[in-house]
Amino acid sequence: MKKIILIMLCTFPLFTFAQSEKKNFFEGGLLLGLNPSQVDGDALYGFHKLGLNAGAYGAFPLYQHALYFNFELLYSEKGSKSAYAEINGDPNQSYTLQLRYADIPMYLQYRDKDGKTRWGLGLSYGRLFSANETIDFLADPDVLNEYKKRDVCWLADFQFFATKHIGFNIRYSYSLLYIRNFVGWQYNGSFSLNPPYGTNQYNNFLTTRIVYTF
Repeated sequence: MKKIILIMLCTFPLFTFAQSEKKNFFEGGLLLGLNPSQVDGDALYGFHKLGLNAGAYGAFPLYQHALYFNFELLYSEKGSKSAYAEINGDPNQSYTLQLRYADIPMYLQYRDKDGKTRWGLGLSYGRLFSANETIDFLADPDVLNEYKKRDVCWLADFQFFATKHIGFNIRYSYSLLYIRNFVGWQYNGSFSLNPPYGTNQYNNFLTTRIVYTF
């Protein structure tokens, strides 16, 4: 997986350079920000987990420089965090889940006539390559095997460009397919169902970023 990510990141600048001669056709840039996230279905609430979101994007017009097709190559951290996770009936346990993905969002984007305000809607495919779950400072060494390796999300995106090269971006994303079938907590050798019938879990996260366009 690390080799795939490395190849993607190395190939993207070359592709951008190759397209640079096509003025007003291809656009590329860099992205850097945070994912405030939660996992629906884990009985915890709130976008308390902050994770890194970083990568590059490309875009080209489909219709009169108003409708664009955008794609991104991202390193994206998602997960869940709470100071008080109820485990085995004890509400005073800390909990942190960190999921690391290589994400490829693809979406249609509408731009106003001066290109400053942009709205997008589309899908993202993520590939999970690392997971860490900590309950009261105790890590689960096998948690990666409990999660689906893919994460397919829908996304809604808004960007505002203050200058020709610098923009600000906020995005909402939600998993279309569950990422884990959660049947209970395993803690200190005991098992507790929460909720009692089990449930599926989904990534639910915001993204706030700075966008730099070449």
